[in-house]
Amino acid sequence: MVWDGVRDYHGATSEVGMRLCVVLLLGLGALWAPAGATTALRYDLTTLARTADAIVVGQVTALQSAWRDGRIVTQVTVSGDEVLKGPRAPRYTVEVLGGTVDGIGQKVAGMAAFEPGEHVVLFLRAASGDSTFEVVGLGQGKLRVEVGLSGPALIQDLGELRLVDRAADGALTPTQTAARVRVPLNDFLHAVREAVAAGPAR
Repeated sequence: MVWDGVRDYHGATSEVGMRLCVVLLLGLGALWAPAGATTALRYDLTTLARTADAIVVGQVTALQSAWRDGRIVTQVTVSGDEVLKGPRAPRYTVEVLGGTVDGIGQKVAGMAAFEPGEHVVLFLRAASGDSTFEVVGLGQGKLRVEVGLSGPALIQDLGELRLVDRAADGALTPTQTAARVRVPLNDFLHAVREAVAAGPAR
């Protein structure tokens, strides 16, 4: 099955649920169930920008995981340091599948993962029925800011996310996309602003 990037994950149990792996934290060790890759449609920068309801540059300030309908869901709080598209707010709440509660963890292959304190650029879609957001395109819509000798850059780590393109006839073709991509921060933000200014496809 292919994650089509259109429906939010709250109602998409088949695509994501198949990729859910459980980790039981036992003392200092961990027991992982077998994990597989998730397949999703590839989003280029223009598609990410047009699909997103909000594009935010900020820092992860809090993570809170809880059980919901037999799955673990994590709410990620991100500061709104710079908003390139969408409603402006001092902070945003982003929900992702997976997390750890009372020593029991769940992980979805290809889902965006967050760490406290990391600086990120996020392409977000408003979740239906509440004020939270989801990451567009699973891990494709989350980039981490990393500062190196050549200046700040963005890291897109797709992990176990496998991307495909869909032809006009509906055929799916695997893309040759690197699992980890590094791009200069300023160049990327400039390209995002241009994509947002261009507006939706006519």
